[in-house]
Amino acid sequence: MGCVSTKVLLSVIAVAVLAPKVDAQQQGNLILLQPSLSNSVVTIKGSKTPLIFYSCYNPNGSDVYVQLFDKASSGAVTLGTTVANRVLIAPALSDTGPQQLTPPFAAKNGLQVAATTSSSGSTAPAGPINCEFGYR
Repeated sequence: MGCVSTKVLLSVIAVAVLAPKVDAQQQGNLILLQPSLSNSVVTIKGSKTPLIFYSCYNPNGSDVYVQLFDKASSGAVTLGTTVANRVLIAPALSDTGPQQLTPPFAAKNGLQVAATTSSSGSTAPAGPINCEFGYR
């Protein structure tokens, strides 16, 4: 009986973890996984796009700030100088789970992201964080 219960529990966990991805893809959204997000600016999309959801796992002992920039390329962003259009927090030692932004965020030029130790800084967190971004 213990094996059956374990299998059922693992199946329920798998469905819960995979459901947001399937849902997002069925609605025509794209998902970009950034398994090592740090203080190097990364392009999510180089043109106009709404950010539908994000999900971040932060294994660090301190909060990490995910800075979002409405810029066409990563070269247009200088961390610590370029002001982020929106900042998200990935709490220490936790997983945000899929989150929709309120109010919504739509980049007019392109969506660039980076993870830092402060909301407007350029210092890398102790270790990278793992994030997914859903966009169109």
